[in-house]
Amino acid sequence: MHHILGITLTTLCPVTQPREGVVLSKCQVILLDDHAVFRETLAKGLELAHQIKITGEAESSEQCLSLLKNLKCDVLVLDLSLSGSSGADVLSHIVQQYPGIAVLILSAHAPDHFIARLIRQGASGFVHKSHSLEHVAQSILRAKEGQLVIDNDLAEIIARHDQYGAELPHESLSNREHQVMHLLITGKTITQIGQELNLNVKTISTYRKRIMDKLGVKSNVDMLHYAIQNSLEK
Repeated sequence: MHHILGITLTTLCPVTQPREGVVLSKCQVILLDDHAVFRETLAKGLELAHQIKITGEAESSEQCLSLLKNLKCDVLVLDLSLSGSSGADVLSHIVQQYPGIAVLILSAHAPDHFIARLIRQGASGFVHKSHSLEHVAQSILRAKEGQLVIDNDLAEIIARHDQYGAELPHESLSNREHQVMHLLITGKTITQIGQELNLNVKTISTYRKRIMDKLGVKSNVDMLHYAIQNSLEK
């Protein structure tokens, strides 16, 4: 067993061994992640599974959307932390333009409430980058079959939202505003957030003001208190 860039690599056995003489249709997958070494390592590992074929790799949303015009894809494996446009924006585009493609989020930094929001918007599931390669492969195949790939905590958050229905102030935030809010409540400065999201300081300041207006808070401390009260800090 080896640990490379947050993914646990094992000798990946075929997820399901096909019976002799039976040819299974491979799940065609495109990977979108702006960390080349991680993406290439993941691609090589997933290719060891009999039922998975990596048809394309992309490091940006623009490159990914270009690939989708020319390549077959059953499942898009999407990292949320991309330079430039966010993974959430890519999800929105895929859901609208390519409804037959399942989108599986594979990320290391995403709060539960944000993932739950993306699931409601059409994502097929979420897998943390710390999971084993075999778990990722299994999740991809489950997503292809139309299954929802989430853990119990996410399921509870989604069920709670569906039960009560009424929109809370934070549910009016855009996907990018959710992302900026989470980074603010973790203590990061506007400059640090700008560097992480590849956006200028003025843009981040504008997002911060919008977030505070929508939540009805006056400071980052108030924002943190709101997040804790609504279990958004996880």
